[in-house]
Amino acid sequence: MRHFISIVLPVFNEEENIITECTAIKKYMDSSGHPYEIIIVDDCSTDNSYKIACGLGFVRLIRLDKRMGTGFARKTGTLNSGGDIIVWTDCDSSYPHNRIPQMIEEMVEQDYDQVIGARNVDFGKRKHLKLYVKAIINSITSILVAKKIPDLNSGMRVFKKKDGLQYFHLLPNGFSCMATMTLSFILGGQRVFFMPIPYSERKGISKFHPIFDTIRYILQILKMVAYFKL
Repeated sequence: MRHFISIVLPVFNEEENIITECTAIKKYMDSSGHPYEIIIVDDCSTDNSYKIACGLGFVRLIRLDKRMGTGFARKTGTLNSGGDIIVWTDCDSSYPHNRIPQMIEEMVEQDYDQVIGARNVDFGKRKHLKLYVKAIINSITSILVAKKIPDLNSGMRVFKKKDGLQYFHLLPNGFSCMATMTLSFILGGQRVFFMPIPYSERKGISKFHPIFDTIRYILQILKMVAYFKL
């Protein structure tokens, strides 16, 4: 069965990656057999990202008036999409976009509500700290929700739009948007599958703050568990 796919890309200062990433996504989606659209949501970039995106004739472009965060950009792109299946991914050369068709087919064939790309490694200047923190957060969350969660906050996922929209009022505007989306589906009793994917060191400067964003993740996890359990 063919579905209309909307690929939503939040962008903030990704001038080095945007052409390569969008061209790769187009290549893999052209061979998927599904009609699709690529939506770039520029989160008020201060580099040439928006100018470069304007030159890509095969994408839809939304520009925010002020910087709102990656979660807000993902929600905005989704709300303005035409697809019945949504793909969230990043534009920093870290995720394997050749896996997008495979994730879509897995969801359709197995009737999952969401398929999440579970990264096999995490990179960054604080690689060992991030790996340690990530493992702790995943373990705590797995205990709280009684389900093994190998990658709570992966930025690469596929979900049914009708199911995702019912949780949008719970999604924060920042990085914890992805963790909230994972927990909403699981705690909401929907079928979630974690597909192992390779993960590369991002190109450019990471916007993730290892201390403050980790605290936000933990607080959001507790908030979500309380929301669904109490």
